[in-house]
Amino acid sequence: MIKPWFVYIIRCADNTYYTGISPDVAKRITKHRMGLGAKYTRGKSPLVLVYVKKYANVSEALKAERAIKRSSGLKAKLLDTFQQELKIQKDEEIREILLLTNII
Repeated sequence: MIKPWFVYIIRCADNTYYTGISPDVAKRITKHRMGLGAKYTRGKSPLVLVYVKKYANVSEALKAERAIKRSSGLKAKLLDTFQQELKIQKDEEIREILLLTNII
């Protein structure tokens, strides 16, 4: 069975955003918060998970990550849409990630 991968976006304390991928977003967010994640996020706490989406495999997640990083307009649209969808989020894996990272 292929494990799903997730694209996530973190908002840093300086109101910049970091986009990444991981098969375990809650664990990855914890690493970022401990200063063990990407260099970009170090020293920019508090870090808040503001977007997460599940993909079937790492290849799809990488493609989505690249597209988000290339387009600030796409990132803004995704963030806005995701905030609206938080109220009706039905995907259990994503709900668990959001609970573990204190989003809901």
